[in-house]
Amino acid sequence: NDAVAVSSGTAALQAAMAAAGVGCGDEVIVPAYTYVASASAAVEQNAVPVFVDSEPASQGLDPEDVRCKITPATKAIVVVHANGYPCDIDAVMAIADEHGLVVIEDCSHAHGARIKGRLVGTIGHFGAFSLQHKKNLSAGTGGVAITNDADAAERMRTMRSFFWNRVGHNWLISEFSSAIARAELAKL
Repeated sequence: NDAVAVSSGTAALQAAMAAAGVGCGDEVIVPAYTYVASASAAVEQNAVPVFVDSEPASQGLDPEDVRCKITPATKAIVVVHANGYPCDIDAVMAIADEHGLVVIEDCSHAHGARIKGRLVGTIGHFGAFSLQHKKNLSAGTGGVAITNDADAAERMRTMRSFFWNRVGHNWLISEFSSAIARAELAKL
């Protein structure tokens, strides 16, 4: 996986969406039970968040409600591994594959969690992590987006700071927070 450090978990979600080509008028399926960042990252991409119910076991997206909410405008699905519990990612991936959709895993509350031996964040097309002070891997602030797609990782790297040949953002993580995150990662 390529890892791209950014300024926050929200920036990681937005960078993943931007790298996946989510844009104006696209729909992004998000869980109704989540932090506002899942939906606001879609809105920042000029996309429309579509809320889906949770299933009771993991509090994650209900795969059957995901299936009901897909339209021709759907571009991506954001799953949230809430409170350290991995959602039914295999069912969501099967639905996404069926419809050609991108899956972004929000792992901000599930650093190190596994499902069937696989680390969350590595199953979907993108993984997004927050390093905010309340997380079990904390650098005080910051975030990380991961992907197996080297081209998408490069697109995220060019988006995270101001750039001359395209619009960039100020999504850079500080050197101080990066150093803390590196030390904390060894503890995780």
